[in-house]
Amino acid sequence: MLHFQVLEALGEEEERVPKRIVKEIALIEKYREKIRSEGIMMVTKGDKRHFFATIDGPADSPYAGGKFHLEMYLLEGYPFKAPKVRFLTPIYHPNIDKEGRISLDVLQDNWSPALSAFKAVYCIRMLLYAPNPDDPLDCKFAAHWKQDMTAARQRAQEWVKLYASDPDHPLTRADERFTCCEGCDRILEKLPSSLRNAP
Repeated sequence: MLHFQVLEALGEEEERVPKRIVKEIALIEKYREKIRSEGIMMVTKGDKRHFFATIDGPADSPYAGGKFHLEMYLLEGYPFKAPKVRFLTPIYHPNIDKEGRISLDVLQDNWSPALSAFKAVYCIRMLLYAPNPDDPLDCKFAAHWKQDMTAARQRAQEWVKLYASDPDHPLTRADERFTCCEGCDRILEKLPSSLRNAP
């Protein structure tokens, strides 16, 4: 599920935040119901560069049934620089280390300004479908994955039950606490028709 809070105080706030970020927020808000169905939610509180995301563990993966919380920051220079993203929820995955750092090409050398904050989170969710122990960030996890994939997947499921199954986590319930304000509609009205498409 994905949901952005757009602040009512636009004036000075819009001047401080690059238009690209403001447009992304507005577009994602516009399509939030469709994106929720993708198993993604994102919220921002005050600082529009600083997001918190929740992704549902994909079905048919060892992460099914879990809700994983991430933190994202859009650096100065975004979208020409990739966002910084880390997992807040512990996860047993060869491409994610114990600090929550993520080994994913689109967050590194393969980042493109044509991508967006939402697409980055979408790619991270796809990484849960297909762990890649041949390009590990946590070598211990990767070795386990290579030696005994069945046992590694079972361990991942155990971590889901331990760390990613709290329905009362503040970010899990964020969709109930954050709502779009009228400012979002005012932003969308300013966008040229070429930008009014899905994120």
